[in-house]
Amino acid sequence: MYHVLCCGSNGAGQLGLGHEEDIFKLTESFQSESKVIKIACGSNHTIILLENGDLYACGNNTNHLVNFQRNNEVESETETPYNPIIESLHTFKRVGDGSIKFKYCGAGWDFTILVDEFNKVYIYGDLKQCGGLGNDVLMTSKLSEVYQAENDQVISVNVSLHSTIIIHQSGKIITWGNNKKGQILGNDEKPSILWKPTNFYFRDIDIGKEGDLKIIRCAMGRDYTFFHVIHKLTNVEYLIMRSKNDRLNILQELQEIIGESPIIGNIENIRTRWFTIKQNIKIHQLESMWSSIHIMYSTSDTDTDNNNNNNNNNNNNNNNKNKIIRSFGNNVFNQIFPGFREPIDSFVVGTEHGIGITQDKKSAFAWGWGEHGNCGHQKNLTELNELYFCKEGNQFIDSMFGGYATTWIVVKT
Repeated sequence: MYHVLCCGSNGAGQLGLGHEEDIFKLTESFQSESKVIKIACGSNHTIILLENGDLYACGNNTNHLVNFQRNNEVESETETPYNPIIESLHTFKRVGDGSIKFKYCGAGWDFTILVDEFNKVYIYGDLKQCGGLGNDVLMTSKLSEVYQAENDQVISVNVSLHSTIIIHQSGKIITWGNNKKGQILGNDEKPSILWKPTNFYFRDIDIGKEGDLKIIRCAMGRDYTFFHVIHKLTNVEYLIMRSKNDRLNILQELQEIIGESPIIGNIENIRTRWFTIKQNIKIHQLESMWSSIHIMYSTSDTDTDNNNNNNNNNNNNNNNKNKIIRSFGNNVFNQIFPGFREPIDSFVVGTEHGIGITQDKKSAFAWGWGEHGNCGHQKNLTELNELYFCKEGNQFIDSMFGGYATTWIVVKT
């Protein structure tokens, strides 16, 4: 059985606990026999996707964020298991009748992205700032098709505040949404908002021919995007940043740690800049809060690096095992990873906080901005705060997710 535990911001009932009070202690809100694949969080709504393709939702329903119908159906109260006029849904309910099976989901501020088993991409919610269906469709309470790539598997769905990037198995990338800071298309001449699906390119980068670069992973902040890419022919890896500015000097600090080449591009007139990654660096994770980047990597000389660990704010790491975690960017609310006494297996981030689990997958910890309880009862803001420990021998933490000041831990028993 999979048990979903949560804490944090709950002003619209988005934790699914039956009320609208913020919670500082992880509390169970959902359970399933099917594995939890993804928990996607908007500003005030939450989507849970299961391995069997079922979808559950709760939270703000003002724009029908947790209630939709298929486009070819007439809206009625009988089509969903709850009344669609309710402003907020305080417990998780299954969305739809189960006839559509989903395999990916994502959520922005007030919208949701879904991908079904046939690689059809849907959207619903408030589209005024994120687009998706054209500039004449600013809101939809129905499950509306954005596009379909029938013979090209979707392998990654990336969503930020008002932008979406979808990666296909063929290497094709589709994007739309807020591009005001060049965070999607860099220097390409495009509107500030991409209202419809648009082909994504690195045309403003002088690295081989168009199509030579393959995205391994991307990390979307509030107004920037980082891309970890590899050249298909040379296997050289690059880190690319797209943004109008880098006032927090994130790219430069990353380059000093993992960069082989200097940064290419002038921030004063170029919205796409990049550097070559050192050959001895293996990136395991690249995640972004709204205003900080967090990277987990290992090197061929990790042991030497660990023995000479520098514990200042920008160079903290997990110095017990081969995986190193470092953070760069805004630290006003202690978003920078503070280091930890035990090996960290993996981590996720929310808008301005992070969650990590130990290598034995028995303990979960949090750091960052925890005003709403999403980091638990924080005793020391400069240290990781323990959120959960699996007391039973057959329990372990299967997955974790971070949202808009919300924390989600999935425990398998």
